[in-house]
Amino acid sequence: MTNSLTSKNSVTELLRRVPDFEKARSNDPSCMSHEDDSPYLVFGDFGLFLLKRLKDGSHNSKDQPLLREAFGFLDEMLTSTEPELINLAQVGVIEVLADSIDAFHIATSYLSPHGKAEAERFMR
Repeated sequence: MTNSLTSKNSVTELLRRVPDFEKARSNDPSCMSHEDDSPYLVFGDFGLFLLKRLKDGSHNSKDQPLLREAFGFLDEMLTSTEPELINLAQVGVIEVLADSIDAFHIATSYLSPHGKAEAERFMR
């Protein structure tokens, strides 16, 4: 059973639900959020973590379960009724992914129709 996702528990839930990101973040002192759990720093690092995997072609390989879990979590944020949680997903992750139009299109292919529409609306 998953906990209800809110802006207050978003960092804790992200690190719990996407353990590969938690491990990468813990092991990389160059992460903006390495020793700082501020939500916008953590989600900015999450965006960079996803961007790296999408740009290196991991979306076609063994990282499929990781990407499905990560984008399922992001989709839950984007389709939330809580504006702060939606904004955190948009500014922290979607904006980072939009640095690469190819990565952005791959990313939105993992989202539900509602999540994809929210990401595209934000980018307009």
